[in-house]
Amino acid sequence: MDFASHCKCQSVLLAQEIAMSFGIYAVGYFILIIGIAYLAHLMHVPDRYIVAVAIILFGVGVVTGVQSTRNKDPS
Repeated sequence: MDFASHCKCQSVLLAQEIAMSFGIYAVGYFILIIGIAYLAHLMHVPDRYIVAVAIILFGVGVVTGVQSTRNKDPS
């Protein structure tokens, strides 16, 4: 196996690892959002507030997941 194909294999494995890490973040935040929404429903919070909080948490989850799983610039 030459150097170029070895580097290509490493980059493919790194991309798969990043995708898996982001998937884990996404699943975790989804479970968190569902739990908070259910708790708010049990507390008789109006639906519009539950939806607003869910949208905010979704945005926070995406930003956090991208920040945690992005590649650092090697320079």
